[in-house]
Parts: sequence; C-alpha cells; structure tokens
Amino acid sequence: MVNKFLNHENFGKRAQKTLLTLSLCASVLLSSGCAGGFLNAKEETGEAADNALFHRKESLELWYVDESLTDYLNSVAVDYAEKNDVRVTPVLKSGKEFVEQIYRASMESGDGASSGMPDLYLVTNDVLEQVTLTGLTDEVAPEVLTTGGLFPKSALDAVTYHDAYVAYPFYFDTSVLLYNKTYLEEHAKTAEAAEEVTGGGEVSGDGVTEGGDAPDENAEAGGETVETTETAETVELSEEEIRERIKSFLPATISAIETFADSYEAPEGLETVFEWDVADILYNYDFVGGSMIVGGDAGDDPEKISIFNDDTVRCMEIFQELNQFFYIDVDNVSYEKVLDDFAAGKTLFTVAGTDAVAYLEAQKEAGEFTSEYGAALMPDLTEEIQSRSLSITTTVVVNGMSAKKEAAHAFASTLVTTGAQDLYTRAGKVPSNQTVTLPYEALDVYRQEYAESISMPKMMSTSNLWMKLEVGFTEIWNGEDPRTILKRIADEVTKQVEP
Repeated sequence: MVNKFLNHENFGKRAQKTLLTLSLCASVLLSSGCAGGFLNAKEETGEAADNALFHRKESLELWYVDESLTDYLNSVAVDYAEKNDVRVTPVLKSGKEFVEQIYRASMESGDGASSGMPDLYLVTNDVLEQVTLTGLTDEVAPEVLTTGGLFPKSALDAVTYHDAYVAYPFYFDTSVLLYNKTYLEEHAKTAEAAEEVTGGGEVSGDGVTEGGDAPDENAEAGGETVETTETAETVELSEEEIRERIKSFLPATISAIETFADSYEAPEGLETVFEWDVADILYNYDFVGGSMIVGGDAGDDPEKISIFNDDTVRCMEIFQELNQFFYIDVDNVSYEKVLDDFAAGKTLFTVAGTDAVAYLEAQKEAGEFTSEYGAALMPDLTEEIQSRSLSITTTVVVNGMSAKKEAAHAFASTLVTTGAQDLYTRAGKVPSNQTVTLPYEALDVYRQEYAESISMPKMMSTSNLWMKLEVGFTEIWNGEDPRTILKRIADEVTKQVEP
C-alpha cells in the first residue's frame, strides 16, 4: 500500500482530487461567512503563541541546605522574577552529600538546561576546591566583586581559588567578645573603677559597641551622681564618662580579663566573669589564628602551612592556663548553655557567633534578658601575639555545568548586593556585603572582626583539620602538653598534603 501510494501517477491523481475538495470547501466557507472567523482564529492563535514564546520566563534552580533561608530566598526570587522576567526556584536539599547531589544531577542533565539540576547553589567556602575540581563552578568577573568596596578582603579571600574568584560571598559567621553592659555600667559608677584599666580604652569606640539602640547623644551632661565607697564623697559622672570607663574595662589581651576578674566585685547573680564554649573550634580558633597558617589567606596553598611553631605553642599554653582561672567543664559545656547563662546574667564576658545577637534581642523582647549587652573585638593573646578569629563564609556558586550561566550570574550578583539588604532581619545571617545597613549595632563589631578574620581553608587534603584541632584543643584544655599535641597534628596534616 505504501509503494502504491507513493507511485507518481497515483499521487498526481490524488493531489488533483484533494485540490478540488479544498476549493469546494473554501467556496462553502466564503459563502457562509465563516472564512473570516477561521482566518481570524488562526491569526489570534499565532499571535498568542508568539506572545507566549516571547514572554516565556527563563527558569533557574537555586539549591541550598539551610531551612532558615527558605522564606527569604523565596521572597527574593519572586521580586527578581517581577523585575527581570526570570523565574528562580529555590530548592531545599538535604545537607548530606550535598556536593555529590549537585554533581549527579548536573551529569544526568546532559545538556545543562534540564530541570532537576541546580544552575546555582549555596555552599560554605571550605568546599570550593572540591566543587571547582569537579567542574561545578564558573569564574566570577573580578570587577563584579572588587568595584565599589562591597566586600572586605576576607570575603574575597574566601571565594578565591588559585587567583580566581569562583563564587560570590553571601554571608558569614565569626566570633566576638560579648559583655553584659549593665554590669559594667554599674561597676563604672564606683570610685574604685576609676583606677581600673584593662587596656580596652585604647579602642576609642572602634570595635566596641553597645547592643540594642544607639546611645542617646542628647543625654544631659550632668549625668549621674554616685557615692564613692572609700571617701563617701559624691562624684558627678556624665554619660560619656561612664561609656569611657566601660571601654577601659574591655580587655585588649587575654591576661587583662584575668586582671579584671581579680579586682571585680561580682554582683548578685553573676557566677563567672568569663565563659565560652571551649569545645567548639569556631570560638577557640582566635587563640592560634594569628600564629597558625593553613593554606595562606586564601586557604588554597599547600606550601603555606605552619601549625607547630613557638607562637602556636605559647598560644595554647595561655589557652590551657585559662582553665585554671575560669574553670569550664569541657564535657558539660555547650554553645546553647553559654548563651543561656549569658542571657540569665550569670556571665560577664562570653564569646559568641552572629546568631547570638538575634537570640539576645528575642530574649529581651520576651522579658527574659533584662540587661543591656555590648560587643567588642576579640582580645589579643599578649601584646606581642595577636589573635585572629576564624570565619566561615557561605557563598553563591554558579554551576559550571549549567547552560544558563549568564542568567545565573546575574541573579547571584543581585542576591549578594540589593538582595542582601534584609538578610539578617529575615534570616538571621550577616551579609558579607559591608555596605548593607545592619539592624543592631553589635553586628557592626562582627563585621569588623570578619574583615580581619581568617577563612576556613579550601584544600580537600586538610578537610579534617578542624576535627583534629577540636580534639587537640580539648586535650590541651584538660591538661595535655600543648607542644606534644600540636606536633602530632602538624605531622598528620603534613602527611595529608604531601603529593
């Protein structure tokens, strides 16, 4: 039958009959007035198809693992779609084997344009070597990150891999020194406090701030009248004088905390002058951060490693000595307990991450935290040995396997600039973008600390370093020899990075 139909002669006869039939149908349609409707319908259908094609939004998938970002990312995606005609779908994924999930989905996509694979994703900076070596990153144009002073050097270092920017810095976590401002204010009003200086007064406001609202610049100069405990004379203090005294109590070095604790008369309810989570490396790393080198500032150079040296040994000796002065049971301490104790007025000084500000503000609103608090930069180890906090930067990465990289870069750039304006208010994250206005003054100190911090290294060969350090710090805290512990860790890391 097929061959018969394709026979030239038969095909010609069939074509003639078909044309005759179409002519008759056209005549009937024209005479009945239906042709106009038919042609208009066809024209409208064509226009609708053209319009649908023209207005069809490009679709991007953004993968992430932190559930607290869900509402925020959805809101930013909706706003971006309205302004740019690009649909962005945030997709929450399990944190387990997240990079492996990204790689599998990207490989299965084949063309890089299919749904079900991320066009961009959020990861912490320590895995950027891994995702880069597996082809899951696309370089960011330097001018996008370096123009306008949007990001501090620490943020740029966090997204640098072998002299190229492979991601956008989104938000960070680091640690600072929090203090109970109410307790220090009460202490400042005593005559004895006039002679006490711990070294923090040299800060002159930089890196020292009070939590909550800004100080009232219109406060009366007359200030408050207090009685000295020794002479019973009244002393008039202005608000500015009280603030300056508080600054003088803030420690410039670790030993200054001990000096202050020796002379400080604790008020009722205060159980310890200084408490922090000694089991978490994020809140301990500042002890060795100024002396320990792992990969350099960008954390990607295996030739730049110095874990065991005279300064790191001395740093850990100072760390160990604090256990004799401020006894903290490493087996029972936790970050949650530390924050609870601080909010309950049991602690004068503590070390905490960026989430502490939102926690304390919530406690104040609920009436559970009745004091005011402040934040200060982390003290140095000694006048000769500087401290340096650890920071973790969450980055936005454009998938190198995506076929929509141009659109993905455009959204990523927006996310870390105009899209980061309400990041802390809505998701509790401090943006790496230093031009964003922050809702609480204490967060400005975190931003200053971040600018001087050292990022977690990206090298896959040192991926277990932080676990080794946490174990080592715990052993040293409990009395083990710092030199022996640091030498062991250094030897293990050296073997791991050797080619």
